[in-house]
Amino acid sequence: MATEGARNIGQSAPEGKVQMDCPSRHNFDPECEKAFVEHIHLELASSYHAWSMWAFYARDCKAAVGMTRLCEWASHVSAQRARRMAAYVLTRGGHVDYKEIPAPKKQGWDNFEDAFSHCVANKKRILTSLQSLYQCCQSKDAHCSNFIQTDMMDEVIAWNKFLSDCLSNLHCIGSQGMGPWVFDRWLARIVMSKFKHPKIPSLSTSDLESNIPNELFDAEGDMVRAIKKL
Repeated sequence: MATEGARNIGQSAPEGKVQMDCPSRHNFDPECEKAFVEHIHLELASSYHAWSMWAFYARDCKAAVGMTRLCEWASHVSAQRARRMAAYVLTRGGHVDYKEIPAPKKQGWDNFEDAFSHCVANKKRILTSLQSLYQCCQSKDAHCSNFIQTDMMDEVIAWNKFLSDCLSNLHCIGSQGMGPWVFDRWLARIVMSKFKHPKIPSLSTSDLESNIPNELFDAEGDMVRAIKKL
C-alpha cells in the first residue's frame, strides 16, 4: 500500500520519472478511484452533449429560448459535477487521468420530443453509472459512498424527474401548432428564474426575469426542493 498513491489509473509510471506518494491518501481503494474517474468522463461527455444541443437550438432558424437556456444550464451543471468529483478524488489523494471526450453522436433533433428523449436517456446513463459507483464503494469506502449518495444522486434523480415530466407534457402537446412555442416560453421562465446566463440582447427579457420568483431552483442546479413542492 505504500506506493498506492503513486499509481496512475490504468497506467504505470513512465520510465525515468519518479512519482511522489500523496500524503493525504489513506485507504482509498484503487477500484473506487478508477470508477470515479470513469464517471467524471461520463459527466464531461454529458456536458458536451448538452452544449451541442445548445448550439443547435440557439441558431436563429430555431430561436428556442427555453431550450437554449436549459441546455446551457444542463451543460454547466454536468461540468460542475465532474469538477466536484475530481476535487473529491484529489482530496482523497487520488489521481485524475483525463482522456479524450468523444464528440456527440447526434447534433440535430427533429423536435422537442426527440431532444428531450435523448436528454432523459442521457440522465439515465448518468444515474446508472452513479449507482454502479455507489455499489462499488459501499463495501470498500463508507466516505465515498456517502459522498455519492448525498452530493450527487439527489441532483441527478431530480433532473431525471424534471426532464421526464417535460417529455410527458410534450407527448400531450404534440409537435405541431403553437404547443411547442408555448412550452418553450414556459421553459424559459423556469430556467431564467435562477440560472444567470450571459446577457444576449436579442434574447434578453429583463422585465420578465425581474418578476419571476427565485425559490424554484438552486443556483447549482439542485431541483429536489422544487419537485417536492409539485
